Amino acid sequence: MLSELLRSLINPLATDRQLPMTVADSIACLLDRLQQYRCLLVFDGVELILTDRPVAGAYRRGYEGYREVFETIADRSHLSCSILISRENHVDLSI
Repeated sequence: MLSELLRSLINPLATDRQLPMTVADSIACLLDRLQQYRCLLVFDGVELILTDRPVAGAYRRGYEGYREVFETIADRSHLSCSILISRENHVDLSI
């Protein structure tokens, strides 16, 4: 998901574009884009990456990396907005 998101935010017409290799670098690149440009990110169906066991709203195995992406977007200052749509409460981002 992160690479696809970056592909859409980095000039899609550039033939020499290089995507970051690590998750940390990808998140830093995403935050940089969100700080430079106004974007609306909509994450729909978030309940699909959450589990109800042992704690409702925790991430399914293999999807734990989403926590860092969501926390970075929520905690850091930027020009953009994000919406998480889920049928299930999210432990980390509940308000």
